[in-house]
Amino acid sequence: MADNDFSTLFDLLPIGAYRSSPDGQQIRANPALVKLDGYETEAELLAATKDLAQEWYVDPTRRDHFKALLNAHGKVLGLVSEVYRHKSRERIWVRVHAHVVRNAQGEVLYYEGTVEDITELRRAEEAIHQLAFHDPLTGLPNRRLLMDRLQQSLLASARSQQMGVLLFLDLDKFKNLNDEWGHSAGDMLLEQVGKRLQTCIRAADTVARLGGDEFIVLLPDAGSNLSSASVHARTVGQKILEALRSPFELDKHTHHTHCSIGAVVLADPAERAETYLKQADMAMYQAKALGGDTLKIFKED
Repeated sequence: MADNDFSTLFDLLPIGAYRSSPDGQQIRANPALVKLDGYETEAELLAATKDLAQEWYVDPTRRDHFKALLNAHGKVLGLVSEVYRHKSRERIWVRVHAHVVRNAQGEVLYYEGTVEDITELRRAEEAIHQLAFHDPLTGLPNRRLLMDRLQQSLLASARSQQMGVLLFLDLDKFKNLNDEWGHSAGDMLLEQVGKRLQTCIRAADTVARLGGDEFIVLLPDAGSNLSSASVHARTVGQKILEALRSPFELDKHTHHTHCSIGAVVLADPAERAETYLKQADMAMYQAKALGGDTLKIFKED
């Protein structure tokens, strides 16, 4: 292909096209890439860009990963990265294809390839993931994601010899609230309960909503034996009970509530996740039978 034919193709491509040096200098940018980066002309973009790793990638080490793939394979196909729209610093997602151009002696002259803005596609995928794995009311993990994390916790427990804990929470007399003030008040309460539960746990723990007024708290790495894990269950459970005793402001109403908590120690990593969920549920009904606002730990007897 003649050079003038290549230049025409380069300029007419509907997605970004570029050439860059191994040390991170932008050498060429077609009109689509110039627009993607927020500039009016190629000259303006080239003058503003000094170091692609530091200025373009949200994670500068992503450039090293890109170069390592090029050095190993001579090309990169479909590498997805979060980058900055260079001029405005807006974060976007791009898909990059690239290859290495060498001289007759095999020395690297530059990298060249294409850049496609996939931000809207990425957002759509994240929205689908959110709907599939999270509760639409509270934004908490749903049963599907909870069961996956519970299974992963059991697998990790088998390796680390650390026991986890599962807490099953059910709000006491929740139906009375819905009957008196309506389902919108009930939804407001559930949202606020979810937020309070998250203040009671560690970063590695999980709060999930099963549905209705039922919540699950998964506490991995709760202790190396049954005794220490049980103590951790009671400590976190008591913290939750106290957090939910404080009044909730529901629009024009002030509502007081509490919950019943059933706990089970994940003592046997080989046990089925569903079995532990059922045992925690049984312990929760024991707590509710005692009048609620308390915690019971499941025991085989």
